[in-house]
Amino acid sequence: MLSTKSKIDKFLVNNHLLSLLELNGLLTAVVSGAHLSSPSAWLQLIGVKDIEFASQHQEEQVKSFLINYYNQVNTDLENGSYKIPIKHRNRKSSSVFNDACMWANAYLLGTFLWEDLLFENQELSTLLTPVMVFAGNSIKKLLQIQHGEVTEGLDEAQWILFSKLAVSVMEIYKIFNLPK
Repeated sequence: MLSTKSKIDKFLVNNHLLSLLELNGLLTAVVSGAHLSSPSAWLQLIGVKDIEFASQHQEEQVKSFLINYYNQVNTDLENGSYKIPIKHRNRKSSSVFNDACMWANAYLLGTFLWEDLLFENQELSTLLTPVMVFAGNSIKKLLQIQHGEVTEGLDEAQWILFSKLAVSVMEIYKIFNLPK
């Protein structure tokens, strides 16, 4: 029997939306950002607003899951317990690189809701460096694959940046969400 999370992941993928990993990246950016975004703003970014649901029940179930997932990310960031949901913590695994790139691209998509502040704050720009590196590396990886140059895993510098992704995100959250 599939869990609700698995069902939602399948629904998202079947409707050419985000995977759960990408959803986590996007919602992490939304939650950690400077503006309180209404669900309608980030549901639009996800693409849920453009879906024709099979029933009202299905629409309510999907939106309820997404809002609960948003709340869980918020709780994890608030408690300082946030972890990027990448299963393979082995640096030599190519899936860790691919997953980090997917998550980073979705995180950057979520920053569009507060992009006006991205370059006004030097600390914020610095904290976004690991995210931008992985987002940029995903383009590099696609070009390597296209040219038959397959690389495995993360090199030492990428591994260090990977280990800083969650820390950077929690620090961004603190900038915008904790009293000064």
